[in-house]
Amino acid sequence: MDTRLEMMQKLVNTFNEPQNWRLQAECRKISKEMAMRVFFPSSRREERDGRMMRVSLCGSCPVRLDCQEYGKSTQQMGWWGDWVGERHSRG
Repeated sequence: MDTRLEMMQKLVNTFNEPQNWRLQAECRKISKEMAMRVFFPSSRREERDGRMMRVSLCGSCPVRLDCQEYGKSTQQMGWWGDWVGERHSRG
């Protein structure tokens, strides 16, 4: 399982990859640290606390479906377009 630091690096890499839909994502408006807590929670509390922000960000995101598709097709851990990856850990 990836460490929190490895997940953060993947998140940073995700923002830097040249896929146009990511440039339009609502989650780019929050800090990377906040995004880690919201989309890659390390505990049930972080997961619960991040729920409202996920609903707000993903609900108004113009690329939500692209994000969900990416998460599903790559089986990435974490929340993608308010869809949870299968390997999401709820510690």
